[in-house]
Amino acid sequence: MKETINGLTRKEAIEKAFKIGYEGEKYRQSCSQASFNAISETLGFKNELIFKCLSALKGGGAHTAQCSCGAFCGPLVAFSYFFGRPYSLWEEGKTDSKSTKIGQKLYQKFI
Repeated sequence: MKETINGLTRKEAIEKAFKIGYEGEKYRQSCSQASFNAISETLGFKNELIFKCLSALKGGGAHTAQCSCGAFCGPLVAFSYFFGRPYSLWEEGKTDSKSTKIGQKLYQKFI
């Protein structure tokens, strides 16, 4: 059985997310919000609170170009939303590195 993501093939999902992210940054700015929105739209979910919390991460963090790029941070937040460690595991002292492993793959492509 072929893997699909919200009814799209993996390739189609990647292409859709790239297009949405590119256009979001081009026309609305905020790389962190644009990249998060691209993943959100592609996966078929929206979270207003997370989206809003990404506001200050644009432009390398508070538009300083000194910290981590928002285009990298936005997807990390999305990965954490789906695959991050919940409070219950944190409180038990257990680790879960799914979101980190996915983030590392992004990092390799990002650099």
